Amino acid sequence: MKNIVLIILYILICYGKLIQVNLEKGNETLDSYIAYIGYNEISEQRHNLPVYWNRRNPTELHWDSTLSTIQNRTATLRIKTVPKRPQIVDMRETIWLLHDQELYLYSLVSETPTIYLNSTYSGQFDEYAPLVFQHFEKDNIQTDTLITCLNGKLVGIKVETLTPKITTEYDCGEYISAGSQMVVVKKGQSIKLYQFDASQDEYYIWGTINYYKDILINGIDTSETFQYDAVRINRYNILYCILSDKNKIVSFDPNSKYSKEEILSNVPFYSDNVTEYIQPLSQQPFDNIGSYGQIIVVGTPGYSINNKIHCGGAYVFFDNYFDYGYEPRFVEVMKISGNYEYQYFGYSVCSSKNSIWLGGLNNIPINFNYPTISISMKNYNKEYCSESNCQCRSNMSFINGKCNSEETKNNNNKITIILIVILLVLIIFIIFILIIVILVIVIPKRKKSTKFRIKNFNHDFTSFENFPISFSDTHLDFGFSDKPAPVREEIIQQITIANKTKKKQYFVFNPNEIQSYKYNISFEPKCIKLQPGFGQSVIIKFELLCTTKVNDIIDVVSCEGDEIIIGKELHAALTIECESCNSIQLDYQEFEKERVIGEGSFGIVYVGKYRGTQVAIKETKNFSWPQDIIEAFQKEVLMMDKMRCPYIINFVGAVDTLDHYSIITEYAQFGSLKDVYQKNEFSDLLAYKMLNDVAKGMTFLHSSSIIHRDLKPDNILVISMSKDETVNAKLSDFGTTRNVSSSSASDSMTKGIGTPLYMAPEILLNKPYSFPIDVYAFAIVSYEVFLRKIPYGNGCFVHSWDVSDFVSQGHRLDFPKSFSPGICELIKKCWAHDPKQRPVFSEIDRITSKLFKESYKSYEEEKALRKTNSSIQIKPQTQQCNESTSQLGVEIEMNNE
Repeated sequence: MKNIVLIILYILICYGKLIQVNLEKGNETLDSYIAYIGYNEISEQRHNLPVYWNRRNPTELHWDSTLSTIQNRTATLRIKTVPKRPQIVDMRETIWLLHDQELYLYSLVSETPTIYLNSTYSGQFDEYAPLVFQHFEKDNIQTDTLITCLNGKLVGIKVETLTPKITTEYDCGEYISAGSQMVVVKKGQSIKLYQFDASQDEYYIWGTINYYKDILINGIDTSETFQYDAVRINRYNILYCILSDKNKIVSFDPNSKYSKEEILSNVPFYSDNVTEYIQPLSQQPFDNIGSYGQIIVVGTPGYSINNKIHCGGAYVFFDNYFDYGYEPRFVEVMKISGNYEYQYFGYSVCSSKNSIWLGGLNNIPINFNYPTISISMKNYNKEYCSESNCQCRSNMSFINGKCNSEETKNNNNKITIILIVILLVLIIFIIFILIIVILVIVIPKRKKSTKFRIKNFNHDFTSFENFPISFSDTHLDFGFSDKPAPVREEIIQQITIANKTKKKQYFVFNPNEIQSYKYNISFEPKCIKLQPGFGQSVIIKFELLCTTKVNDIIDVVSCEGDEIIIGKELHAALTIECESCNSIQLDYQEFEKERVIGEGSFGIVYVGKYRGTQVAIKETKNFSWPQDIIEAFQKEVLMMDKMRCPYIINFVGAVDTLDHYSIITEYAQFGSLKDVYQKNEFSDLLAYKMLNDVAKGMTFLHSSSIIHRDLKPDNILVISMSKDETVNAKLSDFGTTRNVSSSSASDSMTKGIGTPLYMAPEILLNKPYSFPIDVYAFAIVSYEVFLRKIPYGNGCFVHSWDVSDFVSQGHRLDFPKSFSPGICELIKKCWAHDPKQRPVFSEIDRITSKLFKESYKSYEEEKALRKTNSSIQIKPQTQQCNESTSQLGVEIEMNNE
C-alpha cells in the first residue's frame, strides 16, 4: 500500500495537473487584460501596440500605438462577445488588426485611427488565427507579406489590399512566426518549418512558401504543456521552442540546418516542485515569446513566488549566436516577476531595442505612459545588440562581424595604440600647418572682404558676424524643425534683433512681405529704426499653401541713418527651412509629366509621377477663368476629397495655383470602360464584374447624399482586366456631382447637367430629379457595355433631340438576343419611366453580384469541360456553333437598324 501511494505521488509530481487561466481570481485593482502586444522591428517608426479590454465589461476592444513619428494613437472596436485572440502588427503609419475572423487595415494619419479597409475575406479567417508580418530580403528583392490562416490553410496576404497573395495547401496552426526567409508553424505538438522565397519580373514580385522540414525535439512525449507552448523565429531565422513544464527553451539555427538542439535551461516558467500547469485562456494561445535581434524575451505567466500564485513574470536573455563556439551560448539579461496573485504577468510579450513589454492583468493609464507594463533594459546587463551594433561579453571583442578572444583583443589593442600615436602625430602636424595658413592667408583676406554672393540675387551679402544688426535666430523653422508643419494654417516665430553698432540703423525686410504659390510670409514691424544698443522683437507670420518643402532666403537690409541709401546698404541672408505635412493641396513643380493621354476644350490629361507614384494629372488650359469656373473646380476638389472608397478613383490632391489648376488622381492604365469594351479580351464576365464595381461605387455616393449626374462609360476607369481582382473599375469625373443632403438643394435641381444620351426622362422634361437619374444612366451604360458600342446608332436617330424625344415619350430600345435574361430584366427596371419604380443601387449591387457569380460559375464549368474534351474534335458541332453565332450577329444588326 505504501508503495502505491509513493507511485501516485511520483506521478503527480512528474505529470502536473493542467488548469485553465482564470482572470476572475486576479486582484480587483487590475481592471484590464492585455491579450497581445504587437511590435515590428522592421518598421523602426512605430513601436509597441498593446491590445486590451476591461475584464469585467469586455464589450470594447482597445489598442494603443506608441512612440510614433506622429503623436501616439488609440482606437476602440466595439464587440459583442469576449475577444478571440486579437492580433495586431504595424508598418510605419499603417496598422493591421485581425480579430474574430475580421482583418482590418487602419490608417494612423488622423488623430483617431480609422478603418481604411476591411478585407473582403473577413469571415473566412480562422477563429483563433495568428497574424505575423514578414519582410523578405534576398538577392536585392524585398517584399512585405502578412501571414495568417485562411480556411485552415497557411496563406500570405497582400498588405495593401488584404487579399491572398500566396496560397498554400499547408495546414495552419496555433502559432506562426516568420524570419527574413523562414516561416515556422506549430499545431499541437507538431512543428513544421517552411521556406519563403520570392522572384521578381519587370513589374511584380512573386512569392512562394515551400515545405522545408519537420522540427524534432527530444522529450516532448513526456511534456504536459508542449501542446500549448509557443514558438518564435527571429529576424536571423533562429528558431526557439518553449517547453514550459521542463523550464527550458530549445533552439535550432540555420548553421545546423535546424537539426542540432541548443538548450537554455532553468527558465522560470514554473516554481520548483510545481504540480499545476496553466493552459491558455478560452483557447487563446500564449503569445509569450518575442525577439529584437538577438534579444529574446520570454513571458512566464504560470510562475509563482512566495505566496503569490501565478503572479507571472518574464525572463530576458541574449543569444550569442554570432559568437560561434563561445560558451555559454545564452546569457541572462534580467528576470522579472509579477506583483499580484493570479496576474499572469507575461501572458503576452514583446521587445524593442531598449525595453520589454509584458501583458496579462494590469492597469492601462490614459497618457500613453506604461510604468507597470514597459520595463527598461538600460540599467541591466549591457551585453546585447542595440539596433545593428552588437556588443560582446567583457572577455570578447566584436571585430569584423564576430566576437574574438581576449588574446586577439590584446593584439588588436596594441595595433590600435600604435595607430593612435601615429594619428596624433599627424593631427598635431596638420593643426600646425592650419594655424600658419590662418595667420598668413585667411585672416588678412577676411579683413579685406567679408561679403559673398547668393544665386538669384544681384547684390553681395554680408555674414551675420559683420552685419550691424544681431539676430536671436538666423534660421526660421517656426518650431517645426523635427516634424511637418500644417498646410493653410498660420504659424508664428518671434525673433529679437538689436543694433550692435554705435550709430543709428534703419532696418527693413526686403521685400516687406513675400507671397508665392508655396507660402505667404509677413513681418511685424516691417521697417525698424534702432538706436545704438537698442533691440526690437519681430513677429514673423508664415503660412504654407501646399504640400511642399521650403528652403529659401529672406533678404534683410540695414543702413546707417533714417532711411535706406542705395549703394551704402548692407544685406544679410535670413534662411527659411520648413517641410509641410501631407495635404490635398499639392506643389505643381513636383509633378513629372510623361505624356498626354487625353485632351478636351478646357484641359489636358497627362500620365506622370508625383513623389515616385504614377498618377493622372488633369490640368486646365491657361485661360482667364471666370469666377464660376474656378468655383466649379474648387467644388470638384472638395467633392473628390470627401469620396474615399475603393470603387472611386483615388484622389491624390489638387493645385489651385493661378495658371496651374490641376486635379491629381490615381492612374488607370487601361483607360475608360469605353476604351476596353470593344477589345477582344473584354468578355461578358468582365462586363458583369465592372458593372458590379460601378454599382458598389454608386451605392457609396448615394449613401453620402451625392448624385453623380454624368455616369457614362467615359467616366468609368478600368484599373484591371483580371476577373479575379477585387476591384476592376472605378468611378471618376465629379465635376457635375451634386450634394443633396439639404431639402432646398434637392427641390431646386431641375437644370439638365450631364450627357444627353444618358439623361433620364425627368431631366429632359425639366422636371425635379434626384438619385434615380443615376440609375437610369446605369441602365444605358449596361446596355452599351453588352452591345459593345454606343446605342441609338442606327438611322432612326439622326439628331440628339431625336433620342430625347424618343426617351421622353416613354420609348426604350429593344434588346438584342445576345443579351442574357438577367441583364435584360435589370436594365428594364433601371430605365423605368417612373423614377419611383427604379431600384436603388444597393439592390443593383446585389443583382449584378449574383449575375457575376453565375457567369463566373459558367465560365469555370466551360473551362473544365474544354479541358476534359481537349483531345476530342467535333467538327459538325463547331460548324453549327459558328452558324449560330453568325445568325446571332445578323439579328443584332437588324435590331439596331
